[in-house]
Amino acid sequence: MALTPLGIEIDGQAKLWFGGEVQYYRVRARDRDPDRTHAAWADTLDRMRAAGMNLVTTYVPWDYHELERGVFRWDGVADVERFFALCAERGLRVIA
Repeated sequence: MALTPLGIEIDGQAKLWFGGEVQYYRVRARDRDPDRTHAAWADTLDRMRAAGMNLVTTYVPWDYHELERGVFRWDGVADVERFFALCAERGLRVIA
């Protein structure tokens, strides 16, 4: 990775990285249904791509995943790996 006049170079290609923040844990179905939540994530990411974005930033809030000390939840509406996969499927780079 290198900084160039055209942007940041990654994998030998200089690009202007353009994107926005998506807090995946806030984008969810009201009833917390995983399928509808994942569809909402996909829709949000599709809209970002349609706007010409190529980058997503997010963070992983421990209190969302560790509801009880030492017990972590990474499934359903807390499936951050699925969120990252949806980003990758759309060619969006992620800064987490």
